[in-house]
Amino acid sequence: MIFVLLPAYNEELNISNLLENIKNYWISEIKNENLKIVIVNDGSTDKTNDRVEEFKKDIIEKSYTNFEIVNLKHIKNKGLGEALKTGFDFIINNSKENDILITMDSDNTHPISNIKDMIQKLRQRMNIVISSRYQKGSKITGVPLVRIFLASIASVMFRIFFPIENVKDYTCGFRAYDLNLLKNAYKNNINFFSEKNFSSQADILLKLRSFNKNIKVKELAMDLRYDLKSGKSKMNVIKNIFDTLLLIVKRLKDWENN
Repeated sequence: MIFVLLPAYNEELNISNLLENIKNYWISEIKNENLKIVIVNDGSTDKTNDRVEEFKKDIIEKSYTNFEIVNLKHIKNKGLGEALKTGFDFIINNSKENDILITMDSDNTHPISNIKDMIQKLRQRMNIVISSRYQKGSKITGVPLVRIFLASIASVMFRIFFPIENVKDYTCGFRAYDLNLLKNAYKNNINFFSEKNFSSQADILLKLRSFNKNIKVKELAMDLRYDLKSGKSKMNVIKNIFDTLLLIVKRLKDWENN
């Protein structure tokens, strides 16, 4: 089973296109795979839930035998970390050995064309595959220069303080995980999801590396397309900088002890 986890907050303008694109990609490229899309609607106040339910109804009517939609909901907005936790909880409790988890943003900016390669790399004994902004051949379109600069600084800082072999992009949420590793690490750490906001993506990676020092990670080039995104960004840049710096301070001692 391939699980695709989509945390979503006020994505009514993007979620339908993303789901349709994933469906079409599945039909054309990976039809032999059992695919389950798990959406965590994190307290959206727009029509995100309506768009998801419309798509889910269409999928049911077409009677696909190995393509499914699960719509999980938070009554109030809790942040990315809590949305990921809800999705991970559901997937870990409903997965089997050798299943794969792919996480993506719900704003239609991540290139779904990477999915097939991500699956193949995991099956070649990788533990994590990251679609990276810092690999040769990567492209970034429509992202403000200040955000590109700040993300680059964060990448350098993480590589200096928390070096992980083959990893340059610590914060991008477009990843594929070996669920066997994820289950074991998750069970081993009751505070696996201690971060509530965007810093949660980097924290997951650090905790998986702390759990398994020999973790095997592969990065793939990606074509990040913010020009395809409708609506405003949900990221508070100043808060994200503060959360990232705080995470680095919190994790340094644990990292040194490992």
